[in-house]
Amino acid sequence: MVRDTIEVIGAKQNNLKDVDVKIPRDKLTVVTGVSGSGKSSLVFDVIYGEGQRRFLESISNFAKGRINQVKKPNVKYVRGLSPVVSIEQKKGNFNPRSTVGTVTDIQDYLRLLYATVGVGECPGCGYNLTPVGASRMAEHISSLPDGTVVELRAPISKIPGTDFNYLFDIIRKKGYKRLLIDGELFDLSEKRELDEETHYEMELIIETFTIKPGMHIHIAKTISAAMVSLDDDIVMRTEVLSLPGSIDAKEAKRILSTFYKKYACPQHHYILCELQAFHFSFNVEGSACNTCHGIGKSHVVEPRFLIDNPEKSVADGCFRQSVLKKPFKQGYRWVTIYSVAHHYGINLYTPFNQLKEHERDILFYGTTKGERVPMVEPPELKKQNWLVGRERGWGGVVGDIRWWYNGWVRRTGDSGGEPDFIKDVMVETTCPDCGGARLKKQRLSVKVGGKNIHELSTMQLEDLVAFLTGIKFTGNNAAVAQSIAHELIKRLQLLIDVGLYYLSLGRRSDSISGGEMQRIKMSTQISSELMGMLYIMDEPSIGLHPRDSVKVIDIMKKLRDIGNTVIVIEHDLETMKNADYLVEVGPGPGIHGGNILATGTCKQVMKDKKSLTGAYMSG
Repeated sequence: MVRDTIEVIGAKQNNLKDVDVKIPRDKLTVVTGVSGSGKSSLVFDVIYGEGQRRFLESISNFAKGRINQVKKPNVKYVRGLSPVVSIEQKKGNFNPRSTVGTVTDIQDYLRLLYATVGVGECPGCGYNLTPVGASRMAEHISSLPDGTVVELRAPISKIPGTDFNYLFDIIRKKGYKRLLIDGELFDLSEKRELDEETHYEMELIIETFTIKPGMHIHIAKTISAAMVSLDDDIVMRTEVLSLPGSIDAKEAKRILSTFYKKYACPQHHYILCELQAFHFSFNVEGSACNTCHGIGKSHVVEPRFLIDNPEKSVADGCFRQSVLKKPFKQGYRWVTIYSVAHHYGINLYTPFNQLKEHERDILFYGTTKGERVPMVEPPELKKQNWLVGRERGWGGVVGDIRWWYNGWVRRTGDSGGEPDFIKDVMVETTCPDCGGARLKKQRLSVKVGGKNIHELSTMQLEDLVAFLTGIKFTGNNAAVAQSIAHELIKRLQLLIDVGLYYLSLGRRSDSISGGEMQRIKMSTQISSELMGMLYIMDEPSIGLHPRDSVKVIDIMKKLRDIGNTVIVIEHDLETMKNADYLVEVGPGPGIHGGNILATGTCKQVMKDKKSLTGAYMSG
């Protein structure tokens, strides 16, 4: 016989006084009563607690040893329980990577949409690029005349907080050894010093092919391997270095024009590689912004915090200890500061507050970009320093701290305890590189309907639904994209239906209130379409406008209608009137409560003379 009620016998948890109660299954039940009367003890401590305990008892001993066990509530027995889910009013995840989109899994669908129909841009001119798979790319290259020399390249750049040697080591480990630096060939087996403060245009040479019969498979494998190992980049460059000598200039121009048409940027020859959903995830290292590592926030140096005592000179220690520790006159940093000051005629023994503004700026921000200063020996130096006699640029004290910070973030993922130099002289702000978008610029150049994924993530949910509804997809993947957009709209509409139309998918979870998070979880449960579950909720209408309370009631009814039992702790009159069953706990708080005063439908409770709630509802 199928049980149609949840039966609680002999509940004595907290202030409950050996109560018995039956709650109908597959119905919406409201448990009400004055604050402190024992509602939470009955619903959460007894029903939810016993449901959780029984579930944990059913798992293996191996798993039990790794999960905190739930204490058995003070009750004789509870019958008719289903798998139970508690949707409480708790603040969101305090992880800065958690957003509304990631909590609801809607961000996964959005990333899939961009991977399916996203259109990229040429880094050089903004020309629209359609993704090209490795096989098609290889087929297109193989179609060139035999004897044509083709070179595959990928743009690269130095990672913030590292030096060029770190970048070159990564490239070597991936099996590549040739670069173009400002158009000049550079072999990684050779030693060459690059100025760390200078910006270089760098391209990695993936491979150089000479087209001949049977090359298709080799080219396809090379491109596929490059797409995997160079997942930081989603664009490649195909350069035709030379055509066979038998082809005249006019024919060569026609061949090249045909080759790049609808395949790559005609001017810069960039190709957009086949896109994957992970390319748009800020929680994937290869896709996240190199500066903020996918958090959207970064720390910047506040120059006024650098100086501890402006009445002292640089040589006497005007900088904070966390910036320039004593004894600082024997290290390479003092050699650099002294050499730059010597080059620009700055007196390091003049009190800092008496230096001219441009002199302070040089100490803070360093030399002009690309300018190299000869390193000279300070008079205080006791040992010969390796820098003396060389030339180098310098990014100033601010640049040094930024370099330390980027290195610290790269090592710890911004999750470790903040070192002193961050606490003392840096302030949190929107990431200067990605503008809070969390992703690399290459990822943000990919657009759907003329907007990148960050722009959609910052839209209010109502505006996002309107935007997605208005897009007309074309091309081979139009049907797939339409089905993804349909699922997106359906899930977004559920959030709108619970009154969260004003949120955006990019909103951080730690800025969401407990009530908002509860409604987000409600919409997520509906989208899962599970049946036979027991849902427990705690005052979902709190803080809502009456208009939005009706929407929350509709969501609870939807959960019930798809075959679930819903038990809600609530004081809201409208919610109680819409319930299938009421349970009143009371009559007072604490020791004056803990009894079941009334049970039944709304009409039955209103007729019960012992019920305070019935009297309130009947006016």
